[in-house]
Amino acid sequence: MTRGAVLLFVLILLLFGCGQSGPKKYPVAGTVAYRGEPLPLGTLMFVPKQGPAATATIGVDGRYRV
Repeated sequence: MTRGAVLLFVLILLLFGCGQSGPKKYPVAGTVAYRGEPLPLGTLMFVPKQGPAATATIGVDGRYRV
């Protein structure tokens, strides 16, 4: 392969091989409470219709962030 062909190949890979694929992602945060008190431990799982699930660990104050 010539030097120009290799450069063109690398340029094509950079243009079409990069970028975010899949559904858009958004930050989620909140507090989990049970009977009015923050839940001190646990794990939340967010399951979308399409794409991978996301999990969050509940902190001692009931807060989580994904």
